[in-house]
Amino acid sequence: MSSDAPEAADAISLAELTEGDRFSGLVLRVEDAQLRTNRRTGHAFLVGRLVDAGGGVDFIAFDLPAERMQELRGTSLQRITAEAGVHAGRLQCRVSGIESLPGEPSAEDLARLFATTARDREAMVDDLTRWLVDEQPHPGLRSIARAYLDDEAFMLRFREWPAATSHHHAWRGGLLEHTWEVVRMARAVLEGPVDDRLLPGLDRGLVLLGAFLHDLA
Repeated sequence: MSSDAPEAADAISLAELTEGDRFSGLVLRVEDAQLRTNRRTGHAFLVGRLVDAGGGVDFIAFDLPAERMQELRGTSLQRITAEAGVHAGRLQCRVSGIESLPGEPSAEDLARLFATTARDREAMVDDLTRWLVDEQPHPGLRSIARAYLDDEAFMLRFREWPAATSHHHAWRGGLLEHTWEVVRMARAVLEGPVDDRLLPGLDRGLVLLGAFLHDLA
């Protein structure tokens, strides 16, 4: 990619970034952001990684407001303006602007930022529907599950969203996959021997619904 490329946010892939490339307003994952201080000048600066589905690049930011740098420590999704350069023989982005997203990232942003689950998302939804609705004898619990599973707008997001921006299930469909795994594990435990003396009156349907809702409600 040449440095003459337009600064359009959708024109940049971090895997293709070269020295001199610039981008403005590109939504990226900001990971491992750390606030540091120049020992000689006492000025604070921010370092970390910019990441998309294809890879990542180190960044440094000198000119951000102090309160903004405090907010950015850790991992988040941000709208980034930066220029790529080389530092100590490695590609590094010098960030001049970091803006919070005004709302949820778009489906296009999620596709660009995260890899996709290897599991069949529709099959996982079918399993959850069977476990939480078809096999649920309690009408009240069944209606709660349906309130989520029949909500088209929610299910579109549920199929797409990662469970986190880093660490576990940080990929498209990760929240669905993590939820499916937790419900499946709870179901497997409940199908085995459960000592009623330790868990008297255990409501198996309520346990499964709680497993489903543990990251949603």
